[in-house]
Amino acid sequence: MMTGRAGTRIGPGAGLPGAPLPGHRPVRHAGRVIVWLPAIGLAAAVACALLLVVAALASSVAEASRPRA
Repeated sequence: MMTGRAGTRIGPGAGLPGAPLPGHRPVRHAGRVIVWLPAIGLAAAVACALLLVVAALASSVAEASRPRA
């Protein structure tokens, strides 16, 4: 039996599962992912900071409205 790749026993023309499909552009997709990941991280950081500010304000309002002994 002739093989397309030495020692692999895979025939010539056999499609490999990891081979890119025709018409797909993995590099372009990876570029979009690389651009969106920092943006999502920044949005998460802003949301956490906003949550901390709201919690601090709620704590100070609760402290101010508590009757003093």
